[in-house]
Amino acid sequence: MMRTWEYHLIGVPQYVVPSHHYFSKTAGPSLHNQVSDKIKCALRNAICGKVHLTTYTWTSKHGQGRYISLTAHWVNVEAAGPQAESSLAHVLPPPRIAGHHSLPPVASSSYLASSSSASTSSSSQPHTFTPNFSTARGKRQQAILKLICLGDRPHTAQELWRGIEQQTDEWFLPVGLKPGLVVCDNGRNLVAVLGLAGLMDIPCLAHVLNLVVQKFIHNYPDMSELLHKVRAVCARFQRSHPAAARLSALQQNFSLPAHRLICDVPTRWNSTLHTLARLCEQQHTIVEFQLQHARVIRTVEQHHFTTNDWASMRELCALLHCFEYSTNMASGDDTIISVTIPLLCLLEKTLRAMMEE
Repeated sequence: MMRTWEYHLIGVPQYVVPSHHYFSKTAGPSLHNQVSDKIKCALRNAICGKVHLTTYTWTSKHGQGRYISLTAHWVNVEAAGPQAESSLAHVLPPPRIAGHHSLPPVASSSYLASSSSASTSSSSQPHTFTPNFSTARGKRQQAILKLICLGDRPHTAQELWRGIEQQTDEWFLPVGLKPGLVVCDNGRNLVAVLGLAGLMDIPCLAHVLNLVVQKFIHNYPDMSELLHKVRAVCARFQRSHPAAARLSALQQNFSLPAHRLICDVPTRWNSTLHTLARLCEQQHTIVEFQLQHARVIRTVEQHHFTTNDWASMRELCALLHCFEYSTNMASGDDTIISVTIPLLCLLEKTLRAMMEE
């Protein structure tokens, strides 16, 4: 099948593909400037004087050192109501009141400018307002401001803060904004950086839940032995084509989904959950395969799953599903910080009910 770009090249033979210098020197910087201008315009319309941040650090697998990302979160005002469903309203920045960070449920229509005037007007030209929109609503915005490369050498809290401060000064100072709360992991260097800057850090709930589950998986009695057996069985079907073909035939016999087994990544506990859930889904095929294999070699292999193993896997899936649900709730685009305490209470209540059962 001919690909789209091949079709266009054949249809227009005189077209010349731009060189890589064009993309690196012209197209790339132009796209960067356009996106930056849109972000700065959105920040200029933020309804309060502070922009909250989230940060995350990680180490490159390709030996390029450590990185830290900086993401901004703020709220803009947009048109609301039935007349605004098919219209795009450009919003004028409302007055920022010191210490006031909440959006009133109904905003005056004087904050809403018409699309035509907002796109062409400047600071020296008066804005015209759209009388059709009588209400407004807050809309959450977010943008990744910078991906900072820290390199291989160790970085002190002062050096890390200088890198973050450079970005906050570049994005926030020109529009009269200040950094607010910062959500990050429990890394000592980041916590020290925020303390040095006088910013309040909030531990990332998803990261805390990850540490809890990782500690449970590594320290719970008999857990490592069970996971070792699970990984050995899954790896066997990944490596052996005859075993995978036999598994597919058994799936048809038992009318089960034709799903391949999953090999988990030990550093990602949610992949361990998906591996166990897939095994439980294919329990009948796995048991039948192991019984047939035992009859052929006249012995039970080392990684044969027992009844207790299957029961443990199902209990472990039920347990980890609770943490996966909580993690997804805490990581959603529309999640707010006030959901943290109710979510933890629900998780604790669910775990206690599971222990009583």
